[in-house]
Amino acid sequence: MKIVLKFIFAIVFLFSINIYSQTVSANATRPSVSDNAFLTAYGYTEVEFGLSTQKNFWSLPLFVKFSAIKNGEFGFLMNGLFNNMTIRNTPETKLGDPGIQFKYQFVNNSSVAFSAVGRLDFMSSNTKLTIYAVPSILTKSGQIDLTVGFSSVNSANSIFYAAAFSPKVDLPFCIYVELFGESWDGYKPFYFDAGISYPVSSDFILDVALVRGLNDDAADWQFQIGFTKTLLKLID
Repeated sequence: MKIVLKFIFAIVFLFSINIYSQTVSANATRPSVSDNAFLTAYGYTEVEFGLSTQKNFWSLPLFVKFSAIKNGEFGFLMNGLFNNMTIRNTPETKLGDPGIQFKYQFVNNSSVAFSAVGRLDFMSSNTKLTIYAVPSILTKSGQIDLTVGFSSVNSANSIFYAAAFSPKVDLPFCIYVELFGESWDGYKPFYFDAGISYPVSSDFILDVALVRGLNDDAADWQFQIGFTKTLLKLID
């Protein structure tokens, strides 16, 4: 774990260096489970990276985004750059599964935005298809992000949902609270989580979150820490 933490700190330091004149803001979709309906700034690339840990398991989720068209965003993701699971007191570390996704924004105005996402995760023996809708509602008191969709892999289907609220607060950091869960084949974990994000600069956001399972199907506790960083502009 010490090596992993050193690796994370090195990545954070690397991406915290301003490599171009900064004029845009990062669109962090982590650490909440719910996505939001907004996109990476047009023409720019962006990375989200962090550490997610729970009992007998930790992973390093990675998400690289590129807004190649004005209303769309392509993404490459890994459910864990590395995943580590401890079984019978024996830890085992493996590369995570890669995936690709496309996010299209249909609506974006002063009060609401709406996007839809399609994703393929290339698992070791199957390909997992995920489709979901994500409206973001902007109110005087804060932002509401809703996500609802389904996944299908090897003829097994599941549905998932999440609702996050980020209140407007007069603080140097942002907070959110969230409920989320899923349902498939009699398995219905349900969770509550809360987190904090701190903008080091407009293009570099640090985050931390704590997740609490609310039923027997859910893991008791999960912890996340990571960042979002806007990178190079590839299209004018």
